Amino acid sequence: MEKEKMISFEELEVGQKFKPHEFTMTKETIFKYAEAVSDSNPLYCAEENGKNSFYGSIIAPPTSAAIYIVSAFQSEGKIPPGAAVHARQKFEFIRPVFPGDQLVTSVTVKNKFVKMERKYVFYEMTTVNQNGEPVVNSEITVFWTQ
Repeated sequence: MEKEKMISFEELEVGQKFKPHEFTMTKETIFKYAEAVSDSNPLYCAEENGKNSFYGSIIAPPTSAAIYIVSAFQSEGKIPPGAAVHARQKFEFIRPVFPGDQLVTSVTVKNKFVKMERKYVFYEMTTVNQNGEPVVNSEITVFWTQ
């Protein structure tokens, strides 16, 4: 079994772009996510309601972006367990995600700094669908403990 690549604070560089991360949103993922976060909105978990909605289909809960965003910002290497704390995040939801959407998330290290002897990395992510339409913009700040 291949060992997962780990990444350290020192390896990251401001301006570094990660390989685009691909993710396919499925009905099953939408249903499981809605159930996991106890969100019973019929747009997320009732196909009949989705068909009769403005969208013509169920849609993914906007916060399900966390699934593909977190995977994307760790695509160059996993942060070792206990090595960092998710300090801040911000999402700008632009358009809904539908079952079958092919999502591509691009990640850039926007800033890296030490403040009061603590190490921080600020990531910026953009996710587009299969038509190149923006779906969500996000920012995550990670505080490195090691």
